[in-house]
Amino acid sequence: MTTGRKENIRIGIVAALVIIGFIAAGRFLPLGEWLGLLNRWTSDRGAVGVLVFSAIYILAVLLLLPSSVFTMSAGVTYGLLGGTLLSLVSATFGAAIAFVISRCCAHAPAQHWLNRNRRLKALDRAISEHEWKVVFLFRLAPVVPFGPVNYSLGLSNVRFWTYITATATGILPGTFLYTYAGYAGYAFFGNGDTHTTLQYALIAGGLVVAIILVVFLGRIAKRALDDIDRKTA
Repeated sequence: MTTGRKENIRIGIVAALVIIGFIAAGRFLPLGEWLGLLNRWTSDRGAVGVLVFSAIYILAVLLLLPSSVFTMSAGVTYGLLGGTLLSLVSATFGAAIAFVISRCCAHAPAQHWLNRNRRLKALDRAISEHEWKVVFLFRLAPVVPFGPVNYSLGLSNVRFWTYITATATGILPGTFLYTYAGYAGYAFFGNGDTHTTLQYALIAGGLVVAIILVVFLGRIAKRALDDIDRKTA
């Protein structure tokens, strides 16, 4: 088995374990109660709840905390479509702020991330020739954590709006997946509603399809990045 395929399998396994662990926690923790409280708090406060949730999400992105946890929470609180949209907007805003901070105010820490990671160095070399494409592929293939890439790209020559559009497009599949995970977990363990066997099967099947799709897209993006890496080495 090639190194690239092993890495793709590892990425898929890690993503699946995170999602399964989140859902399985409903069996051992009062997760349904906690998520119900969050749901009621945000629902009762309407737009204020949305803004507070988004602010917390953006802060997590800036502090390099795992944004997937908040994406799954959005799926619980706002449903599949609303949660995906809120997470996508919040993650993109967080990425934009981190980019500006890196470019204007935090050159040294961001340079540290760049120097330590071979992938980010390759990104810096390739960015001048394949600007939008490279940023998009880095977002689609999670070969480098989301937070460090935000700061490291601030050091590159990528244009701001190119960075924003490529980021929002590239993270969409993963955002949908983690939102779906939160939505599915809440449907199974958290909301107290009774679903039919068919409904449970459809929810679970949709989650499996989403995982397979994201891993498949990640593999394609990884191969494209490897090809660009070889050409710019």
